[in-house]
Amino acid sequence: MPNSYNPRSVIRHIPNALLKRFFKQFPEFSNFDWEELRETQDEPVFDTLQTLAEPERNRIDMVFRKVHSLADSLGTTVLIEAARDSNRKIAAEIGAMQNAYERALWCHLEHPAIFEDARTLAHIDGLARNSWEKRKGLPKQAIKVTEGVRERLGKGISGFYEAEEGRGQLCIVEHRRREGDLDWFFAYPSDYPDEREGYRDDGKFIRESWRPAFEVVFVYDHSAGALELFAKGGKNRRAMMSSIFAKCILGVDDESEPWQADTFDLEVFKNPDIKFPTKAADKITLVRVTALRLQIHRTPGGRLTFQVNPRRKDVTVYDFVAVALNERRARFADCTVHGVTMQAIFQKPNGKDRRFSFNLSEGSKCDLGDSPEELLLRRYLKVWKIERDA
Repeated sequence: MPNSYNPRSVIRHIPNALLKRFFKQFPEFSNFDWEELRETQDEPVFDTLQTLAEPERNRIDMVFRKVHSLADSLGTTVLIEAARDSNRKIAAEIGAMQNAYERALWCHLEHPAIFEDARTLAHIDGLARNSWEKRKGLPKQAIKVTEGVRERLGKGISGFYEAEEGRGQLCIVEHRRREGDLDWFFAYPSDYPDEREGYRDDGKFIRESWRPAFEVVFVYDHSAGALELFAKGGKNRRAMMSSIFAKCILGVDDESEPWQADTFDLEVFKNPDIKFPTKAADKITLVRVTALRLQIHRTPGGRLTFQVNPRRKDVTVYDFVAVALNERRARFADCTVHGVTMQAIFQKPNGKDRRFSFNLSEGSKCDLGDSPEELLLRRYLKVWKIERDA
């Protein structure tokens, strides 16, 4: 997410033509001289904005806050992903825009449903990774998701939280099919009642009771019989959520178990001629190793890290390794690879490059995130024989 929200910053980042289109719904801007306004000049727009009645200002502020929440590379990614989920292609169109603020506001105006879906995806992608768990051993069956199916899952989650913790009496469940084969269920059980303070549109200060919601997320891969889920409360809580999902969605008793992490064969990186083939449709223009962390076992031993400038494509890390090992009279056979840094370059719709660097290390550690590009790279690790089943 971008830095802290400031409406003037939002205004500065959005082209005047798009601002004019957004503000035309407000009569106070009917005589605004957009022709005389310089790009990034926020004062006249902000000053006119302050003349609106408070309800209208609040409406605008809510939209600007939503735009701000999607005004970065992740925001653009989830806009494209949400559009893809709705069978729309907007990547080329928004790729030609100036910045993420423009892309977000344009999507709010052109595709409001996609805009709201993208905000949900951005929020889910930002959930703490230590509360996620992947499980295997579920039936490999495609599912048809209906309103009744969603209600059944919601009642199952409600029943658990109400009995165990005295909360969760309300629970709606939303469903989306993402990346083609993955069924995502977003559940929002109600939390304990709370009281909040604030001002109504008429300026009156009030205290009101409300029931906030918390999230439980399920990602079901029917082709692998695998379930990845998010739920706070530890492994026992997630095991119970898995059982509820199996019963309510698949109609079976849960016989799943935690997914054992796949292991990385870092020995493949001892080959200086290693190749990383990709499909042309994935728009990956380069994959390479930019750093190696080695343990040298011959005397004098020790650990060494070799790294190249990730912006230079004319040198390889293996050139440095060859020189250093020659000086130590050692060979790759005398080393253990403890970790690597890889770089992948994607060609964006506007022709520019988007670079991803990620680390793999012993213990099956990988810091690839959840963006579509990073999920794609994670799948390629098996294609490249780096990741193998435990």
